[in-house]
Amino acid sequence: MERYIKDGKVGVLISYGYGAGWSTWNSKEWAYDKRIIEKFLELCGQYKDIDNMSYDELEKLEKDMEVFMKGIGYKGYCGGIRGLTLEMIPIGTPIKINEYDGAESIEYGYSNFDVL
Repeated sequence: MERYIKDGKVGVLISYGYGAGWSTWNSKEWAYDKRIIEKFLELCGQYKDIDNMSYDELEKLEKDMEVFMKGIGYKGYCGGIRGLTLEMIPIGTPIKINEYDGAESIEYGYSNFDVL
């Protein structure tokens, strides 16, 4: 799986909103896969404010992402897209994505976690 890299940093999608974790409810690849990150950025460019979009806009965004995810071989729940944020982490930084009640967070610095 290719990762999204820019300016010496690796992209990681984190769902800060409560309700559903983007990668923790699915597969950790959902957080790192370059194709997913690029599609997310493309879809978000169509909306002015993802966190304050209407219910209809949110449903369309989730559906568009779900169709894309199935098209590249991922199955899962795209409801965690609200609150989804692209974080850029320096290459080589060990991280773990934690989740509580659907809200994800990044934990840094432990060698037994994913090293970006």
